[in-house]
Amino acid sequence: MAVAGALLAVLPAGVANAAANCDFNAGTGAYSCSGQQNVKLPSDVVGARVYTGTYYEGDRLTIWAPKDCPKDGWVNHQVRLNNTQWARNIGSVQPFGQCAVWLAFDNGGREGPYEKDNSNVADIGRYTVEVQLS
Repeated sequence: MAVAGALLAVLPAGVANAAANCDFNAGTGAYSCSGQQNVKLPSDVVGARVYTGTYYEGDRLTIWAPKDCPKDGWVNHQVRLNNTQWARNIGSVQPFGQCAVWLAFDNGGREGPYEKDNSNVADIGRYTVEVQLS
């Protein structure tokens, strides 16, 4: 699978004390833990949700995409987790729509794809530094 060359979104560093339910827009780079209305545009769709705990518990990050993933063999959105509560702390993932979710690790490897029709993953590895939607 080919990987898109441009990094479309980067979470800001220093949000370690963010609220339990946060939203990130992969198209605009907007990030908020004060409700999706601060991040989501009218045409955006949910691409994925990641959780710090297993079985969809703990802090939740909803990743919004400008449109559903086109299934073209490319990574359409990359969300770099930087030094946030999410980095190296993903315990479970839920894919939405047509987007497949890949979890990239700091050693260069990755895990996935997780897709809506075949997997909500309740307990996964914790070394994720980037969430990719394809």
